[in-house]
Amino acid sequence: MSRILIISTKQPSTNPRMRKAADALAAAGHQVHVLYAYTAEWALQADVRILESAAWTHQLIGGSPHVQRFSFLLNRIVRKAWSYVGYSPRAMCRGYGDYITFGLRWKPDVIVGHNPGTLGPLYRISRQLGIPAIFDAEDFHRGELPPNSRETLRVIALEDKFLPRMTAGTAASPLICTSYREVYPEIPWTTIDNAFPRASQPSAPTSMEGPLRLVWFSQVVGLDRGLSEFIAGMGHAKKAVIHLSVIGLSTEEVRSALMELNGEGKNSLDFLPPMHEAALFEFLTTQEIGLAIEPGTTSNNRLARSNKLFVYPLCGVYMLISETPSQLEFRKEFPETGTHVDLNQPASIGERLDSLWDERETIHVKRIAAWEVARERLHWESESNRLVEAVESACRTFRN
Repeated sequence: MSRILIISTKQPSTNPRMRKAADALAAAGHQVHVLYAYTAEWALQADVRILESAAWTHQLIGGSPHVQRFSFLLNRIVRKAWSYVGYSPRAMCRGYGDYITFGLRWKPDVIVGHNPGTLGPLYRISRQLGIPAIFDAEDFHRGELPPNSRETLRVIALEDKFLPRMTAGTAASPLICTSYREVYPEIPWTTIDNAFPRASQPSAPTSMEGPLRLVWFSQVVGLDRGLSEFIAGMGHAKKAVIHLSVIGLSTEEVRSALMELNGEGKNSLDFLPPMHEAALFEFLTTQEIGLAIEPGTTSNNRLARSNKLFVYPLCGVYMLISETPSQLEFRKEFPETGTHVDLNQPASIGERLDSLWDERETIHVKRIAAWEVARERLHWESESNRLVEAVESACRTFRN
C-alpha cells in the first residue's frame, strides 16, 4: 500500500475525474489524501455529500468565502499580484505555498496533480521528498485558448518548465495523449478515458412522447460552445417539434442571445442551473437526444473527449456528435451511441432533427442500445484499472 497525494485546484464536485481517480486508488488498497481549492459556490452542497462518503481523506487549501475567509482573501490578492508580474506557477495556483506545506506534511509516497495550476506544487513536493510525480491532463491545456494569447503562453511556459520533470503523465483522450507525447516524449503517457462507474448508471430508458427532448450540459453556458450554431440549425427543422434543456451557469446576456437565435417558433428552450452528478443523471433519464457538440475552434476542442460522450450513453440518451477529430474517432469506436451533426451547416442540422422526428419510434431502441454499450464497455471500471496500473508502474519505475 502506498500513500498517494492527489492535488487539484478545483472542488471535488466540479472535478469528477479527480474524484474518480481518488476512489479508484483507494479501492485498490492505497491510502489517498486530496488537497483541493474552492472555485464555485453552487458546488458546496454537492461537495458535502461527496466528502461525507469518500474513502479518502481531504483538505481544503486556501480557504473559501465561508471557511478560513481571511486566508481566502489573502491568497486571492497574492495570486493576482503574481499574475501581474507574470510568474505563472503562482499566478495559476491560489494557495500555492499551502499546497506545498500541507503536501510535505502528509509525507506521500507518490503525488498526482490535476489541472495545470498544480504543476508547480507537484514538482516542488516530489523534488523535496524524492518521490514520483504524475500529471493528469484532462484537456490539451496549451490548446484551450487562442494561440499566442497571454493565458496560452502562460500555460505553455508552465508545462515546458515542469512536465519534462514528471515521472509520467495520463490524458483523457487518445489524441490528447498523442499530442502531449509528441511535445514531451521523455515521459510515458497513458490514455485514461473519462468514463463513469457502472454503479451510477440509471435504469434502462423508457419511450417518450410529445416534443423531441434534447439536452446540453456543462458547468458554464457560453456562446462559444457550439450551442449558438446548433440552435440556429434547429430553426431549419420543418417537421420536428423540439424542447431543448440547457444546463449550466449562464448570464442574462447569454440566455438572451440563445433565446433570440431560437426565435418564437414551435421550438422551446429551457435554462436550468448546474446540477450535482446524481441529480444530473436522474434528469438525463427524462431526455432523448444529448448534444455532444464541440465547435473545434481550438486545438483542445479538436482533441478532447468531453464528459458528455460518456454521460449520455450511461443515462440512455442518444447523441448528436459534432465532427471534431476526437469525437469522430469516438463515434467510429462506439457507433451505437449516436450520429454526427455538422455545426457549420445549419440546414443539415434541421434535416437531421427532422429525420429523428420521422423515426421517433426507433429513438427508444437507439437509446437502449447506447445504454447497453455504456453498461458493457463505456464504464470507469475498465479505465480505473489502467489508472491504477499507471500510478503503480510509475512508482516501480521511479524506485528502479
